[in-house]
Amino acid sequence: MEKHKAILQALANSSLGDFINESSDMDINIFEELYSSGMVTAIASRADDGKEYLDPKITLRGREFLTQLLAKPKESAWKVWFKTWWKAIVAVTVVLASITAFLASIATIAAYFK
Repeated sequence: MEKHKAILQALANSSLGDFINESSDMDINIFEELYSSGMVTAIASRADDGKEYLDPKITLRGREFLTQLLAKPKESAWKVWFKTWWKAIVAVTVVLASITAFLASIATIAAYFK
């Protein structure tokens, strides 16, 4: 998807130029995928050295897809829960360990006086 993103970003920034063909820096096959799926528009043409698309532009659908590609992935529910509650879990564990150690020391002292 990185190549898709690069083409869509270039079109959104108007840095791709007036045409794309097989000798362009961008992958013509990826451009054709975007073209056939309605993410970009262009005028299909034939050049002496192969395929060429004139006046390429990004569509609204392409901009929406680019926004999805650039968006930060959502965190899983487990990750969100863990970020929120790990401190509480650690605190409860420390308290329980302290209580257990305290009770063990009382049992040791009580056994000494028997």
